[in-house]
Amino acid sequence: MRYQLAFTLGELKDPARLEALAKLARRDAGDRWMRLAIESSLSEGAGRVFAELAADPAFRGSPAGRLFLADLARQAGAANRESEIAAVLKALGSVPSKEPAAAAAIVRGLSEGLAQRGSPLGKVLASDPQGKAAQVFAELLAAARKTAADAEQPPAARAEAVQTLSLGSFADGKEILTELLDSRQPQDVQVAALSTLARYHDPGVSELVLAAWPALSPRLRVQAAETMFARPERILALLAAIAAGDVSAGDVDPARLKQLASHKDAAIRQQAEKLLANLKLSRRQDVVDAHRDVLEMAGDAERGQAAFKKVCAACHKIGDVGYEIGPNLAALKARGAEAILVNMLDPSREVNPQFVNYALITDDGRTITGMIAAETATSVTLKRAENASDTVLRINIDELRGTGQSLMPEGVEKQLSKQEMADLIAYLLSLK
Repeated sequence: MRYQLAFTLGELKDPARLEALAKLARRDAGDRWMRLAIESSLSEGAGRVFAELAADPAFRGSPAGRLFLADLARQAGAANRESEIAAVLKALGSVPSKEPAAAAAIVRGLSEGLAQRGSPLGKVLASDPQGKAAQVFAELLAAARKTAADAEQPPAARAEAVQTLSLGSFADGKEILTELLDSRQPQDVQVAALSTLARYHDPGVSELVLAAWPALSPRLRVQAAETMFARPERILALLAAIAAGDVSAGDVDPARLKQLASHKDAAIRQQAEKLLANLKLSRRQDVVDAHRDVLEMAGDAERGQAAFKKVCAACHKIGDVGYEIGPNLAALKARGAEAILVNMLDPSREVNPQFVNYALITDDGRTITGMIAAETATSVTLKRAENASDTVLRINIDELRGTGQSLMPEGVEKQLSKQEMADLIAYLLSLK
């Protein structure tokens, strides 16, 4: 009922609706679904509601309030209306210097929203008469660079800082991101670096990722492929690298290569068709048949837990290990060892619609993949491995289509030996 009230207010033309939505926000800022309902109701007016809430010291002083303000600033930036951006900048100027967390959250949200529209942040910051946004933004990036490079910091903190670097330019972040792709860095930090690179439009991203490719682990090559698939020019660079033998075709999910053969870009389509004609991609049933002897092997559950962490934890969670993105693997126990093997090697044979992989193309040419984790009247959120997610406003979506394939990529047999598969099956069968 409360959520419906927010949607109803959003449909009204009365200016007083904005005051009513701000009142709801003050009362229910900690309720995620109410927050989404209010944001979805603000196809216009996000800047005004933001200004009213930002003027409330108690609201901006609470973690839930800061999160809400960041969301509204992001929405105003993504809408790219001068009046709403001006309202955010004006409100930011009144935030006391003793509240850096609130100012940083607001600038981060605005920056991310503008990035969705491909709007030059520098131009917007230059329009800020008080210059506070530019100052906060510079401090935010400086702190992020320092934390990202600090080997003494926890990997999770460094990974978060790396994500913040995407708010700046590729030129500013190139040197440190190159260092963070080094194999001596924690894997979470490397994943964050690849995710950040995916957000840039600069053609130099392809060169950097392909140069790092040989030293990347199998898990990281999955993320690297996502980075390369993010933009058409990178796809062409990746296909050229595969054709030249610099990147193995086995490093890329075969289903993704097949999808490129129907890409709307003629150059990508032609290169993909040529590449596929030269490849001998085994049918998934052939792969399953070639691994049936795994069912006769003795498995070790303890070693299987290590195999789970190696290849499954990016999308599945058991206990405190992994991410809860894909289905609960404990449920496979009742279906037996053969079903586990088939699902492992042929993940798209029987896909629950909830876990179908989608491809979303934004109006500025970026490609994002993942399962649909959330939808509102105004946005779509896609989630994928490592709990990475992107929320895109519907007005910024050029195309959204299901691939018919599982979110889980094919090719597990390239990451696990037969003995490791047997161990993993033993571990999953041991779950209570």
